[in-house]
Amino acid sequence: MAQFSLSHLSHFTLLLAFLLITLLNHLSFIKPAVASPSTNETEQIQTICSKTLEPYECFDCLSADTSRDSNDFSELIHSLLYCMYSEANYAHVNADLLSQNVSDPSLKNALTHCSSLLFDAANHAVDAMISMESHKNLQAWNYSKTAGRSVFECVKVFLVESSNNLTIPSLVLGNMIHAKRLYDSMHVLFQLILR
Repeated sequence: MAQFSLSHLSHFTLLLAFLLITLLNHLSFIKPAVASPSTNETEQIQTICSKTLEPYECFDCLSADTSRDSNDFSELIHSLLYCMYSEANYAHVNADLLSQNVSDPSLKNALTHCSSLLFDAANHAVDAMISMESHKNLQAWNYSKTAGRSVFECVKVFLVESSNNLTIPSLVLGNMIHAKRLYDSMHVLFQLILR
């Protein structure tokens, strides 16, 4: 009886191995659900981004967004706004965390104020996205300009405190630079749709 069970077990194991190999072979022919942009789409994005002040930042953001339905300027601006929102929000979170963990009162004050300004920048970027979705392009542009100004206001906070030799921590500055570059890219695209 034991021999009968072992024989069935070995046949079952072989059958299972065969099915597993067949399944893996079949799955290797399936394309991933999130496809990378086509060559034509990539070239189109490169051409559009080459018109902006920050072509590399623009291309990185737009080529990462696979959820876009088209490459019309409104969709592209919406994607850039989302990237700007993300960078401003990361900078806000980093400034907030750093402000809670520093002992220098001047740096703590500057980081707290900067965190608030970056939070405002992120919120204005969201307001701009909502305006774009409602086809209120001029209103979206105004919100994006306000978001860009909020990022620059954070820089001014540290310039005011420059007598204390304060510099913007790199953890915050890196995200601020990305947000500013995305704003510069967006600004040119807004000019193209608002003519």
